[in-house]
Amino acid sequence: IFSSRRSRPPTHHDTMAYAGLEKEELEKAVLEILKEAKASDTELTLKAVRRKLEEKLELEDGVMNEHKAVLKGIVEVCIEQLHSPDDDDNDSDDSDDSAGGGGGAGAAASPEAKTKAPAKRKRKDEDESEPKKAKMTVKTVSGSEAPKGVKAAQQKAIKGSKFLSTAPNLTLNVFGNELEGEAREFKSGKYGWYVGGKIEVNVNGKVLWGQVGCNLVMIGSEGW
Repeated sequence: IFSSRRSRPPTHHDTMAYAGLEKEELEKAVLEILKEAKASDTELTLKAVRRKLEEKLELEDGVMNEHKAVLKGIVEVCIEQLHSPDDDDNDSDDSDDSAGGGGGAGAAASPEAKTKAPAKRKRKDEDESEPKKAKMTVKTVSGSEAPKGVKAAQQKAIKGSKFLSTAPNLTLNVFGNELEGEAREFKSGKYGWYVGGKIEVNVNGKVLWGQVGCNLVMIGSEGW
């Protein structure tokens, strides 16, 4: 889909044919991600941008991994827009949702392998070490793990139209909040479910709001 030449860095124009997504849609999503990182004073690696992009565009996890170079080009283009003087002059008038021209995001870091939303200043009590990776477990209904070769085995398991008409809704209960979503075909051509939204979470007696985004992608479903 993309140019294999190495004489120039990939640009946002290379993404026009990706999974049916136009370059403007990808750029807008990346701009919004960088703006949100700026607003929360958060540093983002390119890997983190890929994950957030997949969640925002409702793509299956890891689909952007094979397009790392192209996404890096998009990020660099967006950072240049965020750095432009015109954007800095207008940042008080743009809403958080505006991605056109990068207004409202202020300055962003220069294009690097590690894409940073600039930190205004370090807090004295801020831990400089890498955060510990949170534990995560999965317990299946049968208690067994997915067999080897499951992707090939499921490529002809069901027709896409049949899956959409017969698959049950995905329901999640997260801290008492109920989310429900219908089966769908993703823009990548795979099938599964997506549910997301803002939920209440009680932490230490205080009600806080959080954002949920959950993809459930059927393995091998691109052949359906």
